[in-house]
Amino acid sequence: MLRRDPGARVDVAGSVLLTTSAGVTAQLDFGFIHAYRTVCSIWGSQGSLELRRPFTPPDDYPPVLRMEVAGEVTERVLPADRQFVKAAEAFAAAIAAGTDGAQILRQAALVEAVRSSARWVDALH
Repeated sequence: MLRRDPGARVDVAGSVLLTTSAGVTAQLDFGFIHAYRTVCSIWGSQGSLELRRPFTPPDDYPPVLRMEVAGEVTERVLPADRQFVKAAEAFAAAIAAGTDGAQILRQAALVEAVRSSARWVDALH
């Protein structure tokens, strides 16, 4: 399900369920029309991981990785990092190294597959 701004016809929110042929699933939700929130959560048969603000954190924000195994919760404070600077440096290094860009092309193909198979609705304001 993808929501678009009816005037600008731009994707502004959505919810996507991805699955592999082996049955591994991933649920992705986004929205530029919602209050700010970013969380990555991974659940497995033995426990779970959760990381808040994995994307667009302030340069001085120390993310906290929360791990739960057999009901026991452990939190690990990770060092603050300059995510945007690191991303730009990684991009420049890939260009300089002549990387073929296969990963970004796979990501673009996945986005296109989602967009082409999505149910579209107009965003409510």
